[in-house]
Amino acid sequence: MIDLRLPSSDEWIDAVLNDFDAFLLDHAANERKASSMAMTFVLRYPDRDAILEPMIQLAREELSHFHRVFKLMQTRGLRFERDRQDR
Repeated sequence: MIDLRLPSSDEWIDAVLNDFDAFLLDHAANERKASSMAMTFVLRYPDRDAILEPMIQLAREELSHFHRVFKLMQTRGLRFERDRQDR
């Protein structure tokens, strides 16, 4: 479990629990993007040895998180949607 620095607000918890499926879809998208961005740094900066190992490890960790959310989505019958531009 993550040791959060600040407690989650009751409003945020209520919002998540009131539309948990939307939360899962958003969370999966964020985990996927985090993994992808870490790998983008590996590909974009192959000459920066100091960041390669940490970025690869980050990509693996975020992909593992994505997979966990994906499996939970499957049990709930959810499918991915295309990314939408934030307003």
